[in-house]
Amino acid sequence: MYPPSRFIFDSSSKILEDKKDEYSEGVKEQEDEDEVQEVDEKREKRLKKKREDENVARVIWKKLKEDKLASEKLRKKVSNEKKKLKEMIKEESEKLQGLEDHLEKLVEELKKLGEEKRKLQEDLEKLREGIQAG
Repeated sequence: MYPPSRFIFDSSSKILEDKKDEYSEGVKEQEDEDEVQEVDEKREKRLKKKREDENVARVIWKKLKEDKLASEKLRKKVSNEKKKLKEMIKEESEKLQGLEDHLEKLVEELKKLGEEKRKLQEDLEKLREGIQAG
């Protein structure tokens, strides 16, 4: 058998080796946990970034839809105003045409009245000449 001192040395070295293995396993487990935690953190960051991007995209999409609706409303309003203006122009054009026709009639009447005045003045002149001659 072993002398007692040899046994103590062997036992001590066995205990040290076991402790070393235990420590190595603990360090390895801690490294594995750290790696897992790091991977989890990266995944969380990616998910958070993805959620933020999705939220931004949603806000942009909503704003685009609102802008499109506003644009369509404005287009309809402009179209309606354009129709109203065309109708007003048509009505005013008809009124102007009526006024032009009326003015033409008045001009014709003035010409007739001018002609009648001229004839009456000629008749008056003849009567004066007849009175002075007679």
